Amino acid sequence: MKAFQIPNLKIPQTGWNEIVPQQESPLLSGLPRGAYAYFNHGYYCAAGADDTLATTDYGGEYPSIVGRGRVYGIQCHPEKSQHNGTQTGYDLELTRTIAEAVPVPVIASGGAGRLEHFAEALTEGKADAALAASLFHDKVLTIGEVKAHLIKQGLPVRPVSQPA
Repeated sequence: MKAFQIPNLKIPQTGWNEIVPQQESPLLSGLPRGAYAYFNHGYYCAAGADDTLATTDYGGEYPSIVGRGRVYGIQCHPEKSQHNGTQTGYDLELTRTIAEAVPVPVIASGGAGRLEHFAEALTEGKADAALAASLFHDKVLTIGEVKAHLIKQGLPVRPVSQPA
């Protein structure tokens, strides 16, 4: 990891920037030309060209999506870049595209607003797991409620741990 060290450059970088593919990757399949993503960071991965899947320009070009073998790193916040905060559901098409393209577990992130959204992410979206933040932080739902709903839908869940 390297810190951005360009004079007069606002750090952390917070905002929207273009993702520019540098090589073909299943992770990037379906990404439209000129796609933008949300960033909030002060560091970047100093990856070599062989591991750089996409770049972004912020005071200079840097690797924003990297990968080697079955391991990927994404510098931007995809959960904020599309459906996050809308609570209208996960981006099922994007999640499914990634899940079908990569040989690693995929976690759906951003957009959950109702119990049904979690089951949709795991079935229609083909995600291996789903996460949410604001629903739990704002006490709209509990993890136990989500897991109970998934069990009713016939989906496997890990047991809820009990406080000591």
